[in-house]
Amino acid sequence: MKTFIPGMKFLRHIALFVATLAATMFPAAAQARTYEVLTVDVPFKFNIASRTFQPGQYQFIVAGPGVLALRDGKGHAIASLITREVETGTTSTTSKLVFDHHKKNAQLIRLCLENRSQVLEIMGEQYAMRSEAFPATIVMPGTFMPSVETLFEGRLSKGLKY
Repeated sequence: MKTFIPGMKFLRHIALFVATLAATMFPAAAQARTYEVLTVDVPFKFNIASRTFQPGQYQFIVAGPGVLALRDGKGHAIASLITREVETGTTSTTSKLVFDHHKKNAQLIRLCLENRSQVLEIMGEQYAMRSEAFPATIVMPGTFMPSVETLFEGRLSKGLKY
């Protein structure tokens, strides 16, 4: 009966497999992030910047420094808000939303998160670029607009040959 003795080539393949497996595991673990989420039921209409939101359940997600994502009760992302952190000096005991009620609809102005000494002031909404189609041709007034025929048809100049 023959016994199997691993050779250098076999050991090299095993080491390469283990290294590849380890390399693919680390990026997956590194990309796992946790986000601070505040889920609230707002019983009245409210504004953020120029948009009005209906009463209902909302999730405010701290997506990064200066960015707050807003989801509705169904889990749809409905707004991306620009914020700034303001130091209050004391830690908040509860998470809460602060509204300005001096206008017709309440204006969301601040978000206080539990166990933090900073509040997030709402500066406005971050708008995504709209993907509108560009016009087929752009014509500047008072400029010559060559047609396709004048560029590609007709006789070549004396110096140009195929």
